[in-house]
Amino acid sequence: MASLALSAVAASGPALDWSVEDRLTGPVSIDPAAAVEPLAIDVEVGGDCLAEPAFALDGRRIAVRDRGGCRFALPPMTPGTHRLDVSDDETSVAAQLDVRDHLVVSIGDSVASGEGNPDGAGPSWLERRCHRSLRSGAAVAARAVELGDRHSVITLVPLACSGATIDRGLLGAYGGIEEDPRRGPLEPQVDVALGLERPIEALLLSVGANDVHFGALVRFCSATRNCADRRFDPRHPGGESDDVAAPTAAQVTQGSLEQLARGYDALARRLAGRVEPQRVIAVEYFDPLRDAQGAICEHALPGVSLDEARWAEANVLAPLNAELRAAAARHGWRIVGGVTEAFRRHGICAGTRAWIRRPVESALGQLALSGTLHPNGDGHVATGALIAPVLASTLATADAPTLPVPSHEGYVRWWWLILAGVGGAAAVVAAVLLRGRRTGS
Repeated sequence: MASLALSAVAASGPALDWSVEDRLTGPVSIDPAAAVEPLAIDVEVGGDCLAEPAFALDGRRIAVRDRGGCRFALPPMTPGTHRLDVSDDETSVAAQLDVRDHLVVSIGDSVASGEGNPDGAGPSWLERRCHRSLRSGAAVAARAVELGDRHSVITLVPLACSGATIDRGLLGAYGGIEEDPRRGPLEPQVDVALGLERPIEALLLSVGANDVHFGALVRFCSATRNCADRRFDPRHPGGESDDVAAPTAAQVTQGSLEQLARGYDALARRLAGRVEPQRVIAVEYFDPLRDAQGAICEHALPGVSLDEARWAEANVLAPLNAELRAAAARHGWRIVGGVTEAFRRHGICAGTRAWIRRPVESALGQLALSGTLHPNGDGHVATGALIAPVLASTLATADAPTLPVPSHEGYVRWWWLILAGVGGAAAVVAAVLLRGRRTGS
């Protein structure tokens, strides 16, 4: 915890207060190498302001910049504990500056990457191959913790990638949601994280939904009636498999959940000895299938029936979170719970209260449908609000996090609306045609 130790002075005498300039200020502030850099420190002399103060840091005289109102900017200093002395001909005051630079790494899938929420027009991403942005719940939480503690900064290394699984993305190479043949596949997220030159103080983790084929199941249930009992190939979810020996969606789901438990164990073995288990923060998944009254959506997406939504919630989403909680318990990870409950009245069919991206919103925001069923800005802030206290506790920061107010303005240009409108009309026609070709009940 950052501390401020003052020398003994009279009640009316001078006192020192200090703060470190925030680091996590936007995409340009991200350094994937997580290099340790000097930090800007602001000092205020309270009480009786010294007339012509002299400053010394760790016993050496330093030059400062007078910012007016008894506030001074110190030369940038490295993180660590420093002694600051301020004096004039008659009075002196000292403070201990415990300057912290916390390294936080985020790994995982599309929920952790910020899918559906680009940083700017274009759309603009930190990493286009991953649809990675600073509008994710992980980034919101990191920023909230930094704003809440005046004596520390956070160096955030966001590595999550849309479409990633434990084997393909975290522990193995992955081309990304938008592959780039010129750049090739991305290095495994865990390899990048463990290759950083300083210890990871908090590792935010959100992975598992793609391991159980949630996105493919949604597409499959949109195209196939009674989808749980139909033959399902996750590689080709646009309709029932032609292979009569193929397992049903229910069977695939059960097998993938069993495999997921083994995947979490493999991830824990890879992190063992490199990241302390109590510094791994696993974030539960949200439920996108509820309305403003908390009931399961009757039409979550075109072609998905109420019974299919109930099946997905009971047999995919709930067991997914149960496996994550069980893995956290086995391996000593921290868990961020309450996400499903927070989203209970904010699912995709909750109207203006929705915290979930609808297809048209994904098309407008990034000219793609991959953001569908992912949290919007409000959803990520809500998730960040749940992550932030756990992150602050892990980092042992001084004060409570300060959550920002979400803003969705400034990145959807007017001509995108025309393109998205044309695309949306085509999608509606395609959906109608598809419903007419669905297999019988």
